[in-house]
Amino acid sequence: MKILFPLFCCLPLLLSAQDEAPSSKELLRTGLFEEEVNQDHKKAEAAYQKVTERYDQERYFVGLAFFRLAEIARKSGDQKKAAELYQRVAREFSDQKEIAKRALVHLGD
Repeated sequence: MKILFPLFCCLPLLLSAQDEAPSSKELLRTGLFEEEVNQDHKKAEAAYQKVTERYDQERYFVGLAFFRLAEIARKSGDQKKAAELYQRVAREFSDQKEIAKRALVHLGD
């Protein structure tokens, strides 16, 4: 009984991990396999389409991560690195108004 208890405690975690959607990398791998190995273009197209649907959401997180890296550099006293990262955020993620604006504030623009 003592052996089974830890297994029952971990079971919800294991089951929830199976419910998670595949990553973009996994979807690309699946698409390439279906396209090239199985010659199943419909399945490959479906996998690639799922990746394209994630573009906006993942792009948002990438921009936010670069901004946070800039903040860490600034707080650590590495002004040159912080400025480079803020410039990258302002340039590459200008469509994300809030973080682009905050990056420009730190650049003094």
